[in-house]
Amino acid sequence: MSDATVPSPHPAPRRWPSPRAALAFLVPAFLIFVVSWPDFHPADLIEGLDPSWHAGLAMARMDRLQFGQEIVFTYGPLGFLKGLNLYYTETYRLALVYQLAMHFAFAVVLFWCARRTFGAVGGFLLALLAACFLMEDPMIPLATLGAIAVLGDRGIDPGRWFAPLAGAVVGFEALGKVSVGIIVFAVFLIAILCRDGRRREPLLIYLGTAAVAFVLSWLAAGQSLGAIWDYGINSIPIVTGYSGAMSTETPGSLWQYWAALLVALIVLWGGLCSTRTVTLHRRVGVLLILALVVYTGFKEGFVRHDPGHAWAYFSTMLVIAVGLPWERFHRRPAVVSIAALAIAVFGVTTIDPIDLVHPVTRPQQLWSQVRLAAQGEKRNAEIDAAQIKLQNEVYKLSPELIAAIGPHTVTALPWETQAVYAYRFNWRPLPIFQSYSAYTPKLDQLNADALRAADAPERILRTPTNLDIEGRSTSFDTPHQTLAMLCHYVSLRAEAPWQVLGRIAAPRCGTGDRPLATFHVHWGERITLPTVPPGHLLLADVDGLQVSGLETIQSLAWRPEPRYVNLDDARVRLTTETAGDGLLLQVPPRNDYPQPFTLAPNPATISFTRGEDVRQSGGELTVKLRVMPVSGPGTVQP
Repeated sequence: MSDATVPSPHPAPRRWPSPRAALAFLVPAFLIFVVSWPDFHPADLIEGLDPSWHAGLAMARMDRLQFGQEIVFTYGPLGFLKGLNLYYTETYRLALVYQLAMHFAFAVVLFWCARRTFGAVGGFLLALLAACFLMEDPMIPLATLGAIAVLGDRGIDPGRWFAPLAGAVVGFEALGKVSVGIIVFAVFLIAILCRDGRRREPLLIYLGTAAVAFVLSWLAAGQSLGAIWDYGINSIPIVTGYSGAMSTETPGSLWQYWAALLVALIVLWGGLCSTRTVTLHRRVGVLLILALVVYTGFKEGFVRHDPGHAWAYFSTMLVIAVGLPWERFHRRPAVVSIAALAIAVFGVTTIDPIDLVHPVTRPQQLWSQVRLAAQGEKRNAEIDAAQIKLQNEVYKLSPELIAAIGPHTVTALPWETQAVYAYRFNWRPLPIFQSYSAYTPKLDQLNADALRAADAPERILRTPTNLDIEGRSTSFDTPHQTLAMLCHYVSLRAEAPWQVLGRIAAPRCGTGDRPLATFHVHWGERITLPTVPPGHLLLADVDGLQVSGLETIQSLAWRPEPRYVNLDDARVRLTTETAGDGLLLQVPPRNDYPQPFTLAPNPATISFTRGEDVRQSGGELTVKLRVMPVSGPGTVQP
């Protein structure tokens, strides 16, 4: 045997790239990072649902509120890092550092993956295109490509560093957006379980590191150890209840479902093509990861099916397709597949694709945001100017409304928390501070208990209950909360679209209720409501609206059929899980709030329907009507 064929008893030392090779890689990656930076100005604050929860997360950070107990939402105590809105210096700087690190890591990993298939030039162009089109949190595609790189044939040797790094990322991300933390945890878990060699030790390291990183991040965020359990059990129902309560459909977009199926098949086919030469369990691991990301991406894009959410699905799949380790002889079909994905992205939006690539504007935005974090005087001036703009041009509260709130503690319902920030009111939120997210009786009860507690907010800043989130009524979204608010608060000032409620010393409702009537009806069958005794309100507990049977599978795969209550000739969408909590149907006008802020619709008849089909079928519904005494006027003159 010659010397050339004698195996070395020691492995070859790891060779680090030369400075020139490192520069040839890092320069294009840095260009991708800079040119794909979000085109966004932190001080441009607007009204609406999403800006208000962004403001709420920043305010919760500054007040060091305990998540799971004082705040329950789809985001955790580090959720404020996911937005770059300029609310406070502390939250903005921390969010900027996080976004810079996340976006640079994403650009590096995406370019590294694309370059190995399409070469330096082709990989750079495709990675730049995909990064500019991505309008979603890059954490999921970043974790997906990293895990596939570990399992793929042309991937990286994970050595001993992958399990602890993955665990640290998961522990940190679990405090950002809850659903993202769960998905990333599952992606890395599959990668560790399906890798070659020993799995028990990396698995224990992964789980242990994730637990340690979670606890350390939790404590660093100012949270108490005693709130961890509540954070878990109260956050999960918000994640799982989303598809039943927040689903919507954009008319004329049926073609996008077929496009989504084609995109899913392309991504899974790419997974097969890129794992032809790896062991079976590694190939299965790659396909499981892709199937998980396609499934969760489809839920994200098509439960609430509008252009923005559909864009999130298609652009995420585009990024993953660009980063897959396609075999060399699959380059041409890979390019065709990526082009099809890009066309799908273009098709779901009215934005000109050219507007998504700004080689000058985006770097300027990045530089201005970094400078803003460093320039204290300019930053403070922008914060003050943004608050003044919110006051004068967006919310426009009158001096009388502001005086009615004064120094008292206040919460905003159903969601305009940003108004509390704009006027620097003394915020005391309900646990589910965006009350439309109280999808279950337990979450609804948390808010009701907070309104009945001794330290309840002294004022409530409200907008009308008939504001449209997919045709829902906020009174019916949270029946327990609605009743607690009616019993413990009266109207102090009402100037549409704003109302200020004040807490009263003694509740206006009686200590008990009594049954009035019970009806067993079918879907669509109309109930004529009986006469309610004077001085009483009418509540309806509805059983049978919940998702069951084969529809449970439909709900897991996509979304359930929406449920509606028909109030005479008006149709209102229901949150199915809370419909049994006591829908407030009738309140004597003297005891309710003034128009347009009334809580009860006061119908003469009701019926319940499911979906858009007028032909209703299915099981029987049980509607139990009960009455409760109520006294005192709903409005008190200050």
